[in-house]
Amino acid sequence: MGFKKISTTFGPLMADEDSGALLVTLAPYTTGAPLAKTCTEADNDYALSAQACRSIIINAHPDNAGLLWIGVGAAAEEDKGTPLAGGDRVGVSVSNASMIHVLAKTAGDKLCYQWVN
Repeated sequence: MGFKKISTTFGPLMADEDSGALLVTLAPYTTGAPLAKTCTEADNDYALSAQACRSIIINAHPDNAGLLWIGVGAAAEEDKGTPLAGGDRVGVSVSNASMIHVLAKTAGDKLCYQWVN
């Protein structure tokens, strides 16, 4: 059993010489260390620190007392964007973590996040 190149149109596609099955290779990804952003003031927009990425996983800390409002590419505002209660999670495709904004309704609530590249 071996593999042979069958196309260079979309990059090197390889197929098993016996069965013809395609060999699929995926680009490796990396993740950053889990991070947290504490919203020290209620009703204040905070942007995450700049970090190039493909996507970001966002979690509202389970001990949060109020809602977090998440904005993507714009300031977070109450009743606009995505609301997260304690323990809620969302994944977002963005090119930089700084595109994520958060507004906490309760001072001291935390947003936990991890970027994926």
